Amino acid sequence: MLKLSTLIISLVIVTSTYAQTYTIAGYIEDANTGERIIGAYIVDSISQNTAQTNAYGFYSLKNVGKDAVIQAIFTGFQSDRIPVRLINDTLINLKIYKVNEIKEVKIISSRYRRGANSQLGLITIPVSSLAQIPALGETDLIKSLQNQAGIKGGIEGSAGIFVRGGNAGENLFMLDDVPLYNISHLYGFFSVFNSSAIKDIKLLTGCFPAKYGGRVSSVIDIRSRDGNTKSIKGEFSLGFVSSKFTIEGPLLSNKTTFIISGRRSYFDLFAKPLKKTGILDENFPDYYFYDLNARITHTFSEKNKIYFSYYQGKDKIQNKEAHTITTSTTENTSQNQSEIINESWDESSGWGNIISSLRWNHIFGKSFFSNTTLAYSSYNYFTQNQYKEIGSNIENNYNVNYNSDITDFIIKTDFDFAISNKHSLTFGIGNTFHTFNPGKNKYSMNNILQNVNTDTSFTNELLHANEPSLYIGDLFEISNKITLNFGARLSGFISDSTNYYNIEPRIAVNYAITPHLVFKSGYSRMVQYMHLLSSSSVSMPTDLWVPALKGLRPIESDQINTGFAYDWKDSYLLSVELYQKWLSNTTDILDGVSLIADITPWYNKTTQGNGLAKGIEVSLEKQQGKLTGSIHYTLSSSTRKYQELNNGLSFPFKFDRKHDFNISVNYRINAKWDISVMWVYGSGYRATLPVEKYNANVSIFDTNTFAGEEIAFFPSRNNYKLPDYHRLDIGLHYKTKNRIGEHNLSFDIYNAYNHHNQISAYYTYAFNYGYLLPMIPTITYTYKF
Repeated sequence: MLKLSTLIISLVIVTSTYAQTYTIAGYIEDANTGERIIGAYIVDSISQNTAQTNAYGFYSLKNVGKDAVIQAIFTGFQSDRIPVRLINDTLINLKIYKVNEIKEVKIISSRYRRGANSQLGLITIPVSSLAQIPALGETDLIKSLQNQAGIKGGIEGSAGIFVRGGNAGENLFMLDDVPLYNISHLYGFFSVFNSSAIKDIKLLTGCFPAKYGGRVSSVIDIRSRDGNTKSIKGEFSLGFVSSKFTIEGPLLSNKTTFIISGRRSYFDLFAKPLKKTGILDENFPDYYFYDLNARITHTFSEKNKIYFSYYQGKDKIQNKEAHTITTSTTENTSQNQSEIINESWDESSGWGNIISSLRWNHIFGKSFFSNTTLAYSSYNYFTQNQYKEIGSNIENNYNVNYNSDITDFIIKTDFDFAISNKHSLTFGIGNTFHTFNPGKNKYSMNNILQNVNTDTSFTNELLHANEPSLYIGDLFEISNKITLNFGARLSGFISDSTNYYNIEPRIAVNYAITPHLVFKSGYSRMVQYMHLLSSSSVSMPTDLWVPALKGLRPIESDQINTGFAYDWKDSYLLSVELYQKWLSNTTDILDGVSLIADITPWYNKTTQGNGLAKGIEVSLEKQQGKLTGSIHYTLSSSTRKYQELNNGLSFPFKFDRKHDFNISVNYRINAKWDISVMWVYGSGYRATLPVEKYNANVSIFDTNTFAGEEIAFFPSRNNYKLPDYHRLDIGLHYKTKNRIGEHNLSFDIYNAYNHHNQISAYYTYAFNYGYLLPMIPTITYTYKF
């Protein structure tokens, strides 16, 4: 019996020693800048186990034997192969280099880049590719998103996106985990995102992971750069519309880094001298916009790091006009008097965002990672109109002001837990405290001569609400063929008058028929507790954010996706995706009302209904070699239905466009020169136009219509389709280095064959169209040191 016990104990010891495995965890960093890399892989060539970094560059590689050879890999980068002998779990930070800087290392298989097994509905855009897209003055993130399958860009030049039949307000734009409520500069021609300050871009259009919520159509998750840990670096760019600068580096030591990036337009600076010379009319409005991004990071230890981020952006347009007039008065037949009166008008409007956040990264052991965020986000829109009339005997002042804003305070904690290399959990909890000001109108008049002094305000009630959330997501590679991503989100909206609670299930599955051919399918439910009201056919700063209160219900979407992806010869990626999305409680404004001028409360101007969107998206990408590019095609339809609009009948959504096609190609001529070409085609957008006009013949008892007044008959909403849209953009880019730094020149032509694309239509005695952008050549110079 003693011999048997001894044998069993010996077998257990031998087995446990043989089966002893360890965990290697840490961060993957750019060797040149110290930036932590999102989405990089770490590979152990002995055990063949792999792991991927999260949104903060952290990885956890499990089930590694006592001997391992690890290597970090990212698109265009990789590390040296590092042999490791383990006696316990350990933290190892890996540094990666550009592939052309480490000639001795063999380029790893392309299965570690974005391939056929990527998540359904996820589009990852390398920041480096932004500079390869022909630009209207400067590279813009949103313009790149508008070229993806399933994304529609609104009218020409606008910075909005409309995803799979959704409205502009149904997209969640997040900068460093904080939502932005308005992303447009120059009335939508450019976005607020400064490409020099961005590190990572992810666009989700379906099969949303459980951690994301609050919008029903898409999530755009943007991460800022941390700053160079090695040395002070900088960048200055002079563009067609604006100039920008970036400076970054260590602060006191390499444990603390900073980055500051700013951008400003100069329409107002050019306008003043041009007005004096007469080239511009003296009443031409002054306009400017600016952005400021700042971040400080500090590493306390291998397990603790904090980030403080700040963003502020603003647009302002102002139109001033002044006149001096002389009036003549007659007191009697023999005496005339004259009076000099100074008149002035000052009209201005503006909008802007401010966001800030404090985040703390902490590692619990080698498998458990947390990020805690405290954040603030605000958006404001205002208009101011002032008229003054001053003379020796009179002084009149008239003021009309409008203001709306939304403010959020956010607290949340997110966790990543690696159960194994093929099984991981994400979960978290958080709350957003909203304050809504849905619009305040203020009117004042001061007339000294008539002794009139009035001050009147029409203010919508300030509204407060909490939006709590709790989620859990599970990513499980069941076998070499099946990967399952499922979870659920519990969300709510709590105010003094109304409480909503919703469960939002999510599931997605990938089935690898072969290593290069993957079938994908998924379902997701999303709930949105606020609405963006718009009275125009384009997303504008005048649009109004309102909560799901005062009779409005939250928007709900249920979306199913299915498709496949094929990675051909590790060079071409073909993906096909079909989707159908059901929208409930979509919101629109009633016919004949104004969001700003009408003092009626906003909740009496709205109606709710349903929407249906469906389509097929086809993409072909070539990601490697001197010649790279993509082809995207979307066939889709989108409709809306409201009982109080269009006689209760279904009608096309205003951004319903049946066909969307674009092709973009970039060719690297040599180390200094590359050329890019992009051609865009799309069916025309929808417009509401009359089909008949007639003169009214009414009785004297009708007080709403006058006899002889022209009446227009509209048979239905969005009854007319504008002509098809197409445009060719060309870019030529030059890059060189010398002892003082790197120099980049971009020569771009927007709308190279000068096609007049119609953005609007109106009817007099025939159809007339509005046009916007002709052919525009631009030059941009960037200097990096």
